[in-house]
Amino acid sequence: MSFSVWISTADVMPGSIPDRDLDPEGSPWQEIGFIDTQAESALMQAIQRKLGIRAGNQAGARGYVTAFTDHPWVHQVVTANPSLTTGFGARGSDQKFWLAIDVTAGGIQPSYLMCVQRAQFSGNTRRPPQPHPGLSMSTCSLPIQIRSRDGVVFELRRPEGSMLSRLSDGD
Repeated sequence: MSFSVWISTADVMPGSIPDRDLDPEGSPWQEIGFIDTQAESALMQAIQRKLGIRAGNQAGARGYVTAFTDHPWVHQVVTANPSLTTGFGARGSDQKFWLAIDVTAGGIQPSYLMCVQRAQFSGNTRRPPQPHPGLSMSTCSLPIQIRSRDGVVFELRRPEGSMLSRLSDGD
């Protein structure tokens, strides 16, 4: 299973959430890759804490996003800082961005975990996961760090008017 990852580099975090049906040119959000839930235990633990599946403190999260190398933003980031994809010991970057994770894995009623502070690229703390041998697209692993604010890493957001948002108690 994998969760799609969206980023926004807008100066102010938009009040909107990613929209899979919206033309990418008309949205501040871009789908740049996914989180491989089997290879990324640290990020998955932070996601599970927010969803109430795992207990514990949310002090932040580090891990890898499997990014599509043909995406223009990913290509620009990797070209500007090639050490991001070289493995253990690479340096991070000061570039910050908003991050949203579609935790419904492309379901009909999407729910997004939005980071409460801008994420950034981190120095690699471990070897990046190897891409699945059956993956048909070209990808790279980008190390990210998500910081918490007041013990919270993510906020759960759903599209307005969706059945889940009407049933939600305002997570």
